[in-house]
Amino acid sequence: MWNLNSVPFTLLFISLLFVSCTSEKPKNPDKSDQLGKIKEDMKVLLKDKMLDVWYPRAIDSVDGGYLSMLDENWEPFGDQSKFIVTQARHLWTLAKAMERNPENNDYPVLAAHGFEFLKNKMWDQEYGGFYELRTKDGSRPQGKRADEKRAYGNSFGIYAAAAYAKASGNQEAMEFAREAFRWMNAHSYDTQYSGYFQFLTREGVPFHLAKKPAEMSFNEYFKDQNSSIHIMEAYSELYRIWPNDTLGQRLEELMLLIRDKFTNPGGYMSLFYTIDLQPISYRDSAVMHWNYDHVSFGHDIETAFLILDASWSLNREDPTTDVVTKRMVDHSIQQGLDQDVGGLYYKGYYFLNKMAIVDDQKSWWVEAEALNSLLLFDGLYPGEGYLEEFIKMWTYTSKYLIDWERGGWYNRGIDNYPNAISSHKGGHWKGPYHTVRSIMNCIDMLEEREKKTN
Repeated sequence: MWNLNSVPFTLLFISLLFVSCTSEKPKNPDKSDQLGKIKEDMKVLLKDKMLDVWYPRAIDSVDGGYLSMLDENWEPFGDQSKFIVTQARHLWTLAKAMERNPENNDYPVLAAHGFEFLKNKMWDQEYGGFYELRTKDGSRPQGKRADEKRAYGNSFGIYAAAAYAKASGNQEAMEFAREAFRWMNAHSYDTQYSGYFQFLTREGVPFHLAKKPAEMSFNEYFKDQNSSIHIMEAYSELYRIWPNDTLGQRLEELMLLIRDKFTNPGGYMSLFYTIDLQPISYRDSAVMHWNYDHVSFGHDIETAFLILDASWSLNREDPTTDVVTKRMVDHSIQQGLDQDVGGLYYKGYYFLNKMAIVDDQKSWWVEAEALNSLLLFDGLYPGEGYLEEFIKMWTYTSKYLIDWERGGWYNRGIDNYPNAISSHKGGHWKGPYHTVRSIMNCIDMLEEREKKTN
């Protein structure tokens, strides 16, 4: 068994892929020059076209935290309210940048700037938990639901605080991450059926216990895969630096729930579940409800990585995990790829058991997650076509999604949405986390491949 809890994240799976395998050189050695070029391009992308354009442009030097909306030229515009997910993802990104660039004196300052806002403004000082939304200066917004909290947003608060604690050695951040976990465990976790309630009142009461059914929309009543996978992700990050028994139990329980219950034998996840974890299906009225019951290729290919990441954090070897995660990646490749131009589509649906693409955009975050998982799975299963798919995905992404002139990523591929060339670079849901993590991981894997080859 591997003891990986103290291993830096960027080396976590590299050891698995390239060091603990065999002494043989990787297959596909003829692609070494091509992969070397991709690695160098990714290094330029990461520093010059991502980190250096995000920061300090995204820093709110007036009110604290990070700016949300940045236009195609990286100028602030529109609604600059502070969303917990955006704030946390910026802090996580800067924490990872700190780890990789210890010589850079700016990243620690910019990360500390975001941590203070997260702790003092986004966190409820009276009841605990992260608010979903605050105004630009961190005040309470208008509206009846101004103080609501969500498991999804709280998971990213944990994720960011844990990453910052690890990168900085800040004990206040460490205790803050623990406190945030304890709040989630006390308020969002379902002690009866397992899983997590997504929508919570300010006091931490799940909506279905605090509100009448008529007061709730569809997704506010049920459990969902999207918040679940990111809670797992956050717990994995925290468990590496705080191997607490309760945290480990919750992480393993959630990993198995997602692997064995949320992922069906076909290799894709259902989106929503009843409180007792039965999948919600609208196959009898699919045309009207496919948005609640579709296949999300990006979430599936990302979750394959996140399940493995959780298993590595737990130091848990399990053949079932390998089988399920491989099936998830294979399904996304077989059913979600544009075989002509390249790229992974956003949504599909099985009408009469035949897959149809119901949303043909190729979203920035979907393609980023695909790059990471495809290269990862080539390391796990060399010679099975994942490397070729990775190269094609990079070719597509480099041509149709990355703005090499102004920096950043378009919000969707300009092959079928040419107007996306003028899309905003930053938004409440569009930050650097997906893209930075993917490119960092890919660079690390490509460098380890080179070492193995040489």
